[in-house]
Amino acid sequence: METTEISLGWINLIWCAATLFMVFLAALKFKAGSQPIGAVVVMVLGIGQIVAVLTGYETIAQIACIAMLGTAFLLVIGQERWKAKRRGD
Repeated sequence: METTEISLGWINLIWCAATLFMVFLAALKFKAGSQPIGAVVVMVLGIGQIVAVLTGYETIAQIACIAMLGTAFLLVIGQERWKAKRRGD
């Protein structure tokens, strides 16, 4: 049982680190002025996810993760479509 708890602790730590990285990238996107509303949504969801993981609310953390990844995915799609329009494709 102890190894399961330790491995889940490491998974949560890696999950928080990845979320912090995504929040940092969203902050850079916001500062650049590229899709600022979506970047703010990703930042808020990411911070909410980190708080939920650290306080033990796993279900809320999973919901925030899914919403954050979905929003980030839509931001990437929007940016690629905008680049394609600019190139004339």
